[in-house]
Amino acid sequence: MNLIQQRKYDMIVSEAKHLFLKHRIESVTISDIANHLGMGEATLYRYFGKKHHLVVEVAIALWRDVEEKLAELSTNSTGLTYIHQFFQLFHTVFKEEPAWYLFVADFDLKLIQEPLNASEKERYEKVLGSIKTHFDRALSTWIVHHSKCDLDIYYYTTTHAIIGLCKKLAAYPPVLTYETEINAEQQIELLIDMSIKYIEKHYTEEEK
Repeated sequence: MNLIQQRKYDMIVSEAKHLFLKHRIESVTISDIANHLGMGEATLYRYFGKKHHLVVEVAIALWRDVEEKLAELSTNSTGLTYIHQFFQLFHTVFKEEPAWYLFVADFDLKLIQEPLNASEKERYEKVLGSIKTHFDRALSTWIVHHSKCDLDIYYYTTTHAIIGLCKKLAAYPPVLTYETEINAEQQIELLIDMSIKYIEKHYTEEEK
């Protein structure tokens, strides 16, 4: 792919991202994207083969956006401060762009129906790995290396829990009475606070 083709490819992904976030994955067709871009459907099929591959590229792009924000944070903070900011970023996304979580929820379901091919899986896991790298680097500046805490389990459990809660709150409107009475953002803050207090407690115990 030459430079001109790459720029067109990136532009298509960028515009498709906005459409998917605005209207949900299933509601946007290749025809919709082509009309929005003022180009023929054949061009989109030539670049991506089918809609599923374009959706995957958008998912990778959305996680890259998150990774870039986390990289900016890591230049100004380390250790526990960064870990707290790391978790808070997902809360900020919930407040400012809940459609991000709608996309992630829809995408997770699509992957059950149509798994990633080998190349897509490698690239998708690479960007997720980059996000974890920032987290690991921050922890390495603060927590003892001989810690009994399995930091991989801590990372995946806390991020899955926080992102999963945000997805649930964004994707499914309150139905039961108690759901309408409990503030969504307070739930997220509590989960973040619990995650931070766990690692603080463990670190303190290790240092005794």
